[in-house]
Amino acid sequence: MAALNILLADDDPLVRAVVAEEIEEAGHRVRAVRGGEEALAALGEETFDIVLIDYAMPGMMGGEAARRVRDRWPHQPIAILTGYGDLLEISGRAGNFPVIPKGRMDAILKAILAVAEGEQLPPPSSPESRWEEIQKRMAATANSQLVGQNLRELYADPPDEPLPHLLEALLGESSETASEPGADAEPPDKLAD
Repeated sequence: MAALNILLADDDPLVRAVVAEEIEEAGHRVRAVRGGEEALAALGEETFDIVLIDYAMPGMMGGEAARRVRDRWPHQPIAILTGYGDLLEISGRAGNFPVIPKGRMDAILKAILAVAEGEQLPPPSSPESRWEEIQKRMAATANSQLVGQNLRELYADPPDEPLPHLLEALLGESSETASEPGADAEPPDKLAD
């Protein structure tokens, strides 16, 4: 496939820069903007092969921006790009727009190409399969048991320990945390956006 001209809207400057750089290194052109209003303005100035819109943005949320793009440019390929934590939350609210989870760039690039070519992406995974994916990723880390136990604890209803204590246990920021029984078993409440 020829190089794509891609519009990327993401309010997080670091995420925007990293994703844009990775897409450009794969041989595509990227125009990166900070939000929905800027994306609409860019579409008025230039033609894009695909528009990637972050879901959680201040001002105009990604779903609203995608709907506005679809209203003005009905044939424009659009995908919602979202953080791992948001994916479960929006799985029922993405409308007719494909959802591309932020994560491994090779998977993002594959999904971008599929959407640009008009292919359907599989629906977001169920919470159970996402949990399995989290466990696989955590197994690759030195503290996988600690992280996995902390994630389970955080999603327990109600948590047995207060969140700050769980985060301290995960991050190892407290010498007292490491000596408590069971303290090496709990962390983060949100995965990267």
